[in-house]
Amino acid sequence: MKDFESFLRKRFIHYKEIAKYAISKGEYDNYYNKYKPMTDDERGDFSTFVKTINQDNFLDFKYEHVAHKREFDEYLTSIGEVFEGAPTHKPSFNESVDRFTQTELKFKEQLSLYIIDQRKKHLNFEDISLSPDYKPDRELSSAFYQSVDTFNNNLGEIDLYKLLRSQKEADNEFLAEIENFQEEESKNALPIKECFEGFLEIRSKNVQSSAIASFHGSFNFLYSVIGENFDLRKLDKKKAIEIQKAVINKPLGTKKGSGETLANKTVNRYISNYSSLLEYLITGGFIDKKNPFAKMKLDETKKNSKTRRRPYTNEEALKILSYEPQDSREAKSIRRSAYWFPKIAFYSGMRLSEITDLTVNDFKGQGGIHFIDLYDKILKNENSERRIPIHSKLIEYGLLDYIKDRKQAKSRYIFDDLRNRKLTATLKKDGWGITVSDWYNRNVFKNLSIVKLEENGDVLDFHGIRTTMLKNFKRNGLSGYLVKQLAGHLDKDDDVTFDEYGHGTNTKLTRLKEIIETINYDE
Repeated sequence: MKDFESFLRKRFIHYKEIAKYAISKGEYDNYYNKYKPMTDDERGDFSTFVKTINQDNFLDFKYEHVAHKREFDEYLTSIGEVFEGAPTHKPSFNESVDRFTQTELKFKEQLSLYIIDQRKKHLNFEDISLSPDYKPDRELSSAFYQSVDTFNNNLGEIDLYKLLRSQKEADNEFLAEIENFQEEESKNALPIKECFEGFLEIRSKNVQSSAIASFHGSFNFLYSVIGENFDLRKLDKKKAIEIQKAVINKPLGTKKGSGETLANKTVNRYISNYSSLLEYLITGGFIDKKNPFAKMKLDETKKNSKTRRRPYTNEEALKILSYEPQDSREAKSIRRSAYWFPKIAFYSGMRLSEITDLTVNDFKGQGGIHFIDLYDKILKNENSERRIPIHSKLIEYGLLDYIKDRKQAKSRYIFDDLRNRKLTATLKKDGWGITVSDWYNRNVFKNLSIVKLEENGDVLDFHGIRTTMLKNFKRNGLSGYLVKQLAGHLDKDDDVTFDEYGHGTNTKLTRLKEIIETINYDE
C-alpha cells in the first residue's frame, strides 16, 4: 500500500493542475455545493459495500468504483489474490480490496475538496495560479476524470448503505412498539367474514332467499380479492376503487374464456351489497367514517366500454420490422435498442421489461439450438421464468453477431445504450425500457401511418406485439400448455397437472423451437 500511496501523492500534484484547468474552462460550476467531508461511519458503509464483492460482480465493481484500475490489478496480483481476473479467497480478497479502495477513496475525497475550494476562488475572481500555456496530458486527464466519476459512484453506494443503516436502526428502535401496536390492533380488528356473517344473520330476517344467495355470491368473490380476515377498519376509498375494478374485470360466469365481463348492472349489485355491510357497521358504531362505497354506481344505460389491445396485422408487423428512424435526431441515443426491440418482441413474444434486462449471459445454446434463458432473473412473477428458442429470422437479422459484439465490448446488458443516462424518478418508476416505449409510441405509429386508437376503443401499443404472437399461436391450434411455457403464463393449475402427470420431464427445446418457428408475418 505504501507504493500506491506514493503513486497517489505524485498523481495529486498533476490532478490539481488539471482541476484548475477544467475549472477555468467552465467545468464544475455546480460541483458539490453542499458537500461535507465523510464521517467514519460513512467510510464504514463503503467497507460494508466492498464485502458484497464476489466473482459475479467483480468486474462491474472495478469498472464503476475504482479509478486507477491498472494499479488496482497490480496490487491484487502482487498479493496473490487474483486468478484469471476473479477472487479466489473471498475473505482476504475483500479485505485487500477494502484497503486499496479506502486509500483511493480518501484520495478522491481530498481531490474533490480541492476542486470545490478552487472553484470558489475562481468564482470570486481570485487567481488560481494556472499557467496560460498549460495543456493537460491526455492520459492523466482521463485518469483525473475517472477519479471524479468513480467518486460519484462511491458516494452513491455510501448514500444507499447509509440509508439502509438508518432504516435498520429505526426498525430496531420501533420494533417493540410496532409489535405492541399490532397486538392491540388485532384485538380490535373487524374481520370481513365475521362481520358479514353477523350482518347476514340480521338481514336474512327481512329479505328473500334469492337476495341472501346474491349476498353470498358477491362476498365469496370479495374474499378472493382481499381475503376473509381483511380488517374493515382499513377499508378506504382507494381500496373500495380497487375492489370495484376487480368486480368490473370479473369474467362472466356463464361464458368463461370468452373475454366477456360482468354487466354494469351486476357490478352495481356487488358494490351495493358491500355498501350495505359498511352502512350496518357505521350505524352500529363499529366504524367511525364515511361509507367508502358511496357514490360508486356505474351508468347502467350504456354498454360496458373497455379498451382492449388488438393484434397487429401482418402488414403492420412487416412495416414495423423494416422501420428505420426518419432523421438523425430520432432515437439518436438508443439506435441499437430501437432496431432490436420490435424484432425480438415480434419473434419471441417477450415483454418490454424482459428485453430491457437481457444480458449477454442470457443467450445460450444446447443441441444446436440457440435460446434465451430467462431463469434466475427478476421478472413479472416466477411463472415468467422460461427458455425461448431464438427464431431463425432473428438469427438472419444478425442477433447472434450482435450478442458476440456486446461480449467483445465487455457489456453486461445487451442494450446498455438505455442505461447511458441519469437514473431519474421516471426511470426508477417505469424502468429503463420506458425510453424505447416512448419512442415507439410517439414515432413508429405516426411515421408508418398506423392507427393507434380505433374508434371502437381498440388500441395498439408495444405490448400488443405479445398479444399478436399469442393470438397467432391460438389460431394455428398449437398446444396451450406449450404456448404458455413460451409466454411465461403457466399458472398454478398448469403446474399441478404437469407435476402429477409429467414429473421429472421437461419440454424439449426442439419442440419449443418448432413452435417459435411457426411465427411468420409473410403469409
